[in-house]
Amino acid sequence: MKTNTIVGLIVAGIVIFFGIIYFSMSISYNNKEVTLRNLVNAQIENNKANYDKVWKTISQTAQISESYRQSFDSIYTKIISSRYENDNSLLFKFVTESNPQFDTKILVKLAETVQSGRDEFYNEQKKLIDYNRERDNLIMTFPGSLFCSNKEKIDIHLVTSSKTKEVFKTGEENDIDLGLGKDK
Repeated sequence: MKTNTIVGLIVAGIVIFFGIIYFSMSISYNNKEVTLRNLVNAQIENNKANYDKVWKTISQTAQISESYRQSFDSIYTKIISSRYENDNSLLFKFVTESNPQFDTKILVKLAETVQSGRDEFYNEQKKLIDYNRERDNLIMTFPGSLFCSNKEKIDIHLVTSSKTKEVFKTGEENDIDLGLGKDK
């Protein structure tokens, strides 16, 4: 065999070898990008469902709390008004008798529901941020940046408050006045 033919076959073999490697890596990185994009999009939908669940749970727990308060108020008012009607020793009897007590456990349950729901939603948003970061790292760093064909950013929207947006816009946060202990 001639030297030119041998060199040509070697060069062709090398080109084919690197072509196969490039093609394989391209498929692998694009599949990884698609997997991560789908993960981010699924997490966005999961966040929506989680927010809806948390909101409904808090809303319904608050409705139960309010219903309990109204029922207690109605019952307590009837008991007290009928028990002490036309009685001159009213204060003494009120202090010494056993009267119905408003059970605050339902309000504690509402506060716990709000806190646990917020914590759960916060954790879901952290997952979304992390999944998006992982995808961004894949498409923006070497060698993924060479092989990934879809480099379009995924626009994730985090649920925050107008207060938080204002603080990050201005870069300033002042003390929060809860209005506790002040006459209004």
